[in-house]
Amino acid sequence: MSRILGIARRLRLPAAAAVAGGAGTALYVRGADAEYLAVSESTLPKSYDPAALHAVWSQHPRVALARVCHIAALGSPWVARCAADHAAKTMGRPADEVRSRQAERARELRVLLTALGPTFIKFGQMLSIRPDVIPPAAVYELQKLCDAVPSYPTAEALALIEAELGRPAAELFDGLDASSTPIAAASLGQVYRCRLRASGAEIALKVQRPDMIRSVSLDLWLLRGCVTLLDTRRPPSSQLRAGARTSLTRRASPTPLPGTCD
Repeated sequence: MSRILGIARRLRLPAAAAVAGGAGTALYVRGADAEYLAVSESTLPKSYDPAALHAVWSQHPRVALARVCHIAALGSPWVARCAADHAAKTMGRPADEVRSRQAERARELRVLLTALGPTFIKFGQMLSIRPDVIPPAAVYELQKLCDAVPSYPTAEALALIEAELGRPAAELFDGLDASSTPIAAASLGQVYRCRLRASGAEIALKVQRPDMIRSVSLDLWLLRGCVTLLDTRRPPSSQLRAGARTSLTRRASPTPLPGTCD
């Protein structure tokens, strides 16, 4: 009992510091959502431009911290479960149980990446074609992100069309209204089948996800910052370091996050 009390006394100060730090962070990020929405997408680059991204998002540290906290809050429980599974595996769990846990974690990962938004969905799509990196159960689940991403409400798509084209969708397209269902949904947008009023031609109309440019640009800026931090701590021969640096420091093509599945 005395030993337990001694451990409790030693942990009292770190625990108090952690609580105070958490409370301080919560106070600091209060209002971050409104600040995030106030960042106009017209100020953000439409292609990958590290300098331009830094110029915008470095002015909003509270927004960046709020996003990091959100990612950590959603991802930490999954990471902890994976760590527990690994510990159990090393203790000699049966192979069938290990495979079952891998399948369960793969399903959880797909749901997690979907919840974290377009950047993470795209990341999952890229992992889905790397059976040399992830187990078969994860490949199977992540491939669902290529053609089975949840859609967003059609009312939001109609609002985006009107904002982009300057006229209501009903004036431009036949067969597209609030009751329409997308025929496909992907990481960056969703597709509707409709007809042009002007010519009667049948078309597939792809509408990007609401807030896509803002959310993807913030995630890319944060990701580049993390890679830059790791870059200073890894040995020069690290392949991960070299690959990450190459992909995140070059000026990329006009799509916010190039991939193979959309």
